[in-house]
Amino acid sequence: MEGGRNRVLRAKIGWEGSMGWWVGWVEWPTGPVLFALDIDTPNRMDHLFKREVMVRAILRSIEALPPSPEVKSDTAR
Repeated sequence: MEGGRNRVLRAKIGWEGSMGWWVGWVEWPTGPVLFALDIDTPNRMDHLFKREVMVRAILRSIEALPPSPEVKSDTAR
């Protein structure tokens, strides 16, 4: 799905019925960080985007992914 200088994110997204899922791993030189998320999505199209948002937030919190780029104000130089 994406790569960086020292890492590669590999994942598969899908859904069946009302269950949405995202599974995969982040490859690092020190080894992989595995993840799997199942989420109940009763309003499928309104909730499916949450799978990736939730997993990315968790991976950033454990430093398996880099922090989100900060939005710079137009006064920053």
